[in-house]
Amino acid sequence: MRVTKQAAGSLVGCVLLLFAAGASSAAGASAAGKDPAGVRTGPLTWSGPSHVDDVGGLSSVSCPTLHFCEAVDGQGHAFRWGGGGWGQPKVVDTNPGGSDLNSSLNSISCTDPSFCIAVDQGGAALRWDGSGWTKPVSLYENQYLNWTAVSCATRTACLVVGDASDFGWWDGRRWTVETVGNGLQFSSVSCPNAHFCMAVSGDDALTWNGSKWVSAVDVDPTGVTTLYSVSCPTTRFCMAAGGEVYIWDGGSWEQTSQGGLEAVSCAGPRLCVGVDSSGDAIVWDAGRWLPAAQVDPAGAELGNLSITVTCNRFELCAAVSAAGNAEIARA
Repeated sequence: MRVTKQAAGSLVGCVLLLFAAGASSAAGASAAGKDPAGVRTGPLTWSGPSHVDDVGGLSSVSCPTLHFCEAVDGQGHAFRWGGGGWGQPKVVDTNPGGSDLNSSLNSISCTDPSFCIAVDQGGAALRWDGSGWTKPVSLYENQYLNWTAVSCATRTACLVVGDASDFGWWDGRRWTVETVGNGLQFSSVSCPNAHFCMAVSGDDALTWNGSKWVSAVDVDPTGVTTLYSVSCPTTRFCMAAGGEVYIWDGGSWEQTSQGGLEAVSCAGPRLCVGVDSSGDAIVWDAGRWLPAAQVDPAGAELGNLSITVTCNRFELCAAVSAAGNAEIARA
């Protein structure tokens, strides 16, 4: 799943990207009586940010279980959370190409603690097998691709999308890469199973059935909304956000009463988390939006945040930021 404004979405995991301030800002907030540790947003309690990455700025994280998360950053590092604290950074992406941007990991999706796929800005993918990372493999020879998001339903079914109408499908043995056309710029994708994925591009939502794209719907007929995030915990429920928030019920999209969210993620149809550009988290709880709670007070200082979210089916959430901060939320 990717965690920039261009992408997010993932398989049953909850992540939110907050451009939080560093440790000094967090300490200042605590001294002012605004320590986010213990802040509740509906059924979730946030731990407060911990500084994890001093190098590349965390860009994405995936948490398939209650005791495993894997995060990646903009300099090709991976970080692991094992139920207690975060581990040290490990260089996993050294994608060549003459630019550090090529090894900038944009998105990660894990199905379990022994399988993850991460994709980078240089058009490569790499795989975690429980003991180590494979070398990055370019999915398109002699052509630059910026993969923006990846979502894995199973170990043999992952969909990766890019910002130039390209997409790729992992079947457990090899990658197949194709082009949709029509000038699409994918920003996010979410696959609840091997035969259903929802991807967003601009104000369009496209459905993948495991072998081909079967429908494209204009979510916002006014053309004002640009969707940055989509999350589908089931094949009959998706939520998408890009300022405004929309819900898909298996047949059509409908705008909700909540606005101002940059990203959303759903543990299930009854529990979703959205975040806004001030660092507030807003919970969708059984069909209603709860009042906002600021899970990172530093967000108010930074103003315009680039955010994405995802929550797993165990209702555990992780948050990572371009400032290198991470935090965990539990039900």
